[in-house]
Amino acid sequence: MTRRNRSYKRGEPFRDARLFIIACEGQKREPAYFHTLCKRNLRVKLLILKPADGESAPRWVLRRAREYLKSFGLQRDDQLWLVLDRDRWKMEHLKEIARFCKAQNRNLALSNPCFELWLLLHKENLPKSPPRKCNDLKRRLHTLKTTNEKLCREVRQAIANARDRDSNPDGWMPGEMETKVYLLAQELINLGGS
Repeated sequence: MTRRNRSYKRGEPFRDARLFIIACEGQKREPAYFHTLCKRNLRVKLLILKPADGESAPRWVLRRAREYLKSFGLQRDDQLWLVLDRDRWKMEHLKEIARFCKAQNRNLALSNPCFELWLLLHKENLPKSPPRKCNDLKRRLHTLKTTNEKLCREVRQAIANARDRDSNPDGWMPGEMETKVYLLAQELINLGGS
């Protein structure tokens, strides 16, 4: 008996999950939060480019992102995000990063003053004035005695709170007591997450 030739054609490889590469300042808090947010989402593959040896300044975050792109590049559906705090960094460094992020699939999620504002917006819609220092926000977060699991259950509320207070939704620089991390969170949960 003769076999039929089914002439198999190999198509383009298909990847169901989208890759999100996040370069951040924080070594623990940001990576732990994003891993928790995405851990049950099979449609998101997460790669965190964490700082090593205190290399958390924006220029080091940018350097890690550039090194990743040079080594691996990005596929069409991949997204690269730089997650930074506004707090004490010079505007010239932040502008350089904003220019870098204008390319396709590159994004900036800046918090003013810091990432802890984003975490607090999961639990409460803080007043925008008076502006608070990052240390004040860290202390407030500590008093909540919450976990990333509990925070991530409230991510839609945090997105709404951050979006409502965003005085410049089309710009990259958040105003006082504002954060752009909600843009990244929206992308992550719109792929079937929380």
